[in-house]
Amino acid sequence: MAYRKFKGTYHHGLDAKNRMFIPVKYREVLGSSFVICRAPYPNKGLYAFPEETWDELCEELDEKSANGELTEKQEWERRDMYRYSDDVKMDSQGRITITKEWCDYAELKDEVIIIGNMKHLEFWDPEIFAKAEEESHKDRVVGTPKLNF
Repeated sequence: MAYRKFKGTYHHGLDAKNRMFIPVKYREVLGSSFVICRAPYPNKGLYAFPEETWDELCEELDEKSANGELTEKQEWERRDMYRYSDDVKMDSQGRITITKEWCDYAELKDEVIIIGNMKHLEFWDPEIFAKAEEESHKDRVVGTPKLNF
C-alpha cells in the first residue's frame, strides 16, 4: 500500500472517560492499534504513530544511537520518547482513551485539536497550541514560504 500522509486539522471533544473520536479519514492510515507518545520537550502535546511508522522511527534512532550519532540531548529525547509511549487500540466506534497521565502532561481538558503532521498525528489543547503557534509565527514574513530542502 502506498504511504498516505496525515494532513488537516480537526477539533474533537473528550468525554467524561477521556475518550476521543479519531477522524474517519485518519482511521485507516493509523490502524486499529497504534502508538502514542509525548511530543518532544518543550511541546505539550501527544503524538500518534501507525505501528509501522513507529517501528521505522525506532530502528533509525536505535541505529544512530548505537553508532554514536546522537548528541546527549538527542539521547535523552530518544529515551523519553520510549519511556513515555504506549500501544493504543481504537474501539469499534473509532474512539481512543487518553490516559489521565497523558491528559495531565498535554493539559487536555474538554476539547482536543488533532493535527495531521505528515507521518504522525498530534493531539493538543487548543489554547496551548494557539500560544505555541503564535510564538512560532512571530518572526515569519507574510507570504508563501520558500522551502529549502
